[in-house]
Amino acid sequence: MFPIAPVFRSVNRIDHYYSQAYSPIYGGDHNWKYEGAAFVIYNVQVLGTVPFYDYWNGEDHYYETGYHPGGIEGDKYYGQVLGYV
Repeated sequence: MFPIAPVFRSVNRIDHYYSQAYSPIYGGDHNWKYEGAAFVIYNVQVLGTVPFYDYWNGEDHYYETGYHPGGIEGDKYYGQVLGYV
C-alpha cells in the first residue's frame, strides 16, 4: 500500500488553497468555498518523488516543486512541504 492522501481544495474570490487537512470552510470569514478532493499526493517521500511546496506571502498561495530556502524574492513567499509528487 502506498502512503498517499487526498489534497482538498478551497477557493475564494482571489485564491485557491490546497491542504491535506479536510476543511469544508477554510478561513472562516474569508468567503472560502470548499470544492472537495482535487488530487492525491504522497504524504511521505518515496523513491522517485520530489517535495511539492505550498508557498504563502500573507495574501496568496503559490505551489511548485522548486525549493527556495529564503522564500521567493520580491513577493516574500515562504514555503512548507504539502506532500511529494
